[in-house]
Amino acid sequence: MSPGLSGLLKTEHPSAQGWLLILGMSLLPFVLGQLLRMIQKGRTISR
Repeated sequence: MSPGLSGLLKTEHPSAQGWLLILGMSLLPFVLGQLLRMIQKGRTISR
């Protein structure tokens, strides 16, 4: 029997493809944040 909330929601363990999607989506805010920092840094240098 599944413990807690996972049993109530009837969730399943993600497959390898699911884990890749989770990893990619979790890295997206980091990558976008770094790009934004690079863009902002470039603007301050050019002024």
